[in-house]
Amino acid sequence: MASTSSEQDKGQSKKRKGEEILSILVKCQGRKEASFRVVASTKFSEMKSAYCNRQSLPINSVTFVFDGRQICDEDTPEQLKMKFGDEIVALIH
Repeated sequence: MASTSSEQDKGQSKKRKGEEILSILVKCQGRKEASFRVVASTKFSEMKSAYCNRQSLPINSVTFVFDGRQICDEDTPEQLKMKFGDEIVALIH
C-alpha cells in the first residue's frame, strides 16, 4: 500500500513483517515532488492512483518511468530492483 512520508528518511530501507519498505520519489516537470513509502511488493497501480489523486489528475493521463523504462501498473519496486530513495519520472499526456 502506498503512503506518504513527510519526515526525512535516513537513506535505508526498513522491514515490516518481513517485507522491505522503500521511500520512492516521484518527479514531474512543473509539479511538486511526491514522496511515497511503499512495501517493495506493492503494485505501481496503487502508487499511481495515490499520485493522481494527490495531483488531481485522471489516472489514464500519467505514465511512470524508471531508468528510461515505462512502468506497467502490475510492476512492483521489487521486480524493478528499486532501492530506497530511487526516483520515478511522471509523464503527463
